[in-house]
Amino acid sequence: MKIVQRLGFLLLVIILMAGCSPERESRQLTEDRSEAIQLNAENEQMDPGAATSASSSTEAALKRAGQSQAATEEEVPPEQKVIYEADIAMRVARFEQVREQMETEARKLGGYIVNGTETKNDHSLRGTFVFRIPRERLSEFLSALEKWAVEMFSKEIRGTDVTEEYVDLNSRLRAKQAEEKRLLELMKQADKPEDLLNITKHLSQVQEEIETIKGRIRYLDNRTAYATVTVHLEQPVVLENPDGELWQQITQS
Repeated sequence: MKIVQRLGFLLLVIILMAGCSPERESRQLTEDRSEAIQLNAENEQMDPGAATSASSSTEAALKRAGQSQAATEEEVPPEQKVIYEADIAMRVARFEQVREQMETEARKLGGYIVNGTETKNDHSLRGTFVFRIPRERLSEFLSALEKWAVEMFSKEIRGTDVTEEYVDLNSRLRAKQAEEKRLLELMKQADKPEDLLNITKHLSQVQEEIETIKGRIRYLDNRTAYATVTVHLEQPVVLENPDGELWQQITQS
């Protein structure tokens, strides 16, 4: 009987120990969680921005990347800027008629005459005329000149590429305009006379540089939009009463 009681007591002890083990593990897990939460709370109290630092950094990086992407998409290859000049020398049969025809043709193509000079001597009538012709109509004007010429002495066409200078000017202009904007904002915030004076002086210099750059850009726009054509005309002088050796020299020239 005593043996049976001892066995029952041991069995009860084993059952109680088995039941306590999960409870201790659960209690330990709970304590671990509580400690982790407490540590996390302490960290947040020590550095309130730490929790959002990574998120803010990521958002800023994404924003910069988006701006970079947008800038890349907006970039387009620069338009080629070329200054064209033509120099033509030719002999004509009727000087005045050809001069009028050139002026009429230039106006018809959207161009104009810049200047002209005429000289006359015993041997010939000569003239030099400078025209500005829209770049895309240059070949039409040159073709018309060839039709009016009795003899074409020379024909030269030159092109000067100013694309690099044009792109550089526009880049400098944007930088100066941004600087001007910053100076205007600083001027509004200036509360000391000496600061206001310094900002005004610097602003004046920047605005002067902006106008200089704009002037050069306008010049290049005009020079590349219109080709410059210089025409040298020559017409032999026909004497009403040809006389001996002089007439022979003129007709052989």
